Amino acid sequence: IFESMYLKYNFDKLINDYQIIINSTQNNDLKIHSNNGLVFHMPVGIGSLGIGMLANANGFYNLKMDKQYNKLIIQNESDYYEVSINNNSISLAPSDESSYTSSSILNSNAKHNLNIDTLILIEVPIAYGIGISSFFGDLYLGASAKYINATSIFQNQTFSLDNIKLNFNLKNHTKQTNTFGIDIGALYKISGFSVGVVGKNINTPKVDTSIGKFNLDKQLRAGIGLEFWRFTILA
Repeated sequence: IFESMYLKYNFDKLINDYQIIINSTQNNDLKIHSNNGLVFHMPVGIGSLGIGMLANANGFYNLKMDKQYNKLIIQNESDYYEVSINNNSISLAPSDESSYTSSSILNSNAKHNLNIDTLILIEVPIAYGIGISSFFGDLYLGASAKYINATSIFQNQTFSLDNIKLNFNLKNHTKQTNTFGIDIGALYKISGFSVGVVGKNINTPKVDTSIGKFNLDKQLRAGIGLEFWRFTILA
């Protein structure tokens, strides 16, 4: 009885593990984007002075299994079996050493690949803005100069499932850049209606990464807002 329970446990685990492996060969891209900030501003002269700290992290993670080794062929001493799974049922078919060597996902010759690419931007902007009021509405103009610290982390690891050894050498795969950027913006507001535009990184700052130079491209962002009663609609 205990042997039967043990075999069932191992087969159930094998099904789950195999499904995880198969799923990972299909849709396995992971993208992470995080944007956080803290800003302080105060009136200075006819305008307002702002100082902030902004943290922006972008990460891309990808696992690629070796397409040649896409069958689950297991070795039991001198015997080989190909495992097939369908609708949570498992079946074993006789196989051979040649098939195991040429196409088993568990073979040590399989070269699976893990790719990690991360860019972290720390920005410290100093901004100044002024407002101009008139009968035709209010116009607000501002600009900022910002210090940028960019950290790029790139890792590319090749491994096999029979002996997973990942060596994350961050020291040799991390690049840091200190540079600066310029942002400008304008906002027009009248009777609860607002329209604004912002130009970010108009000087196209360049940062070093582990795979070469990278430009923080210019960005043009526009938005509108409408305020009525207790509601604000933004787009």
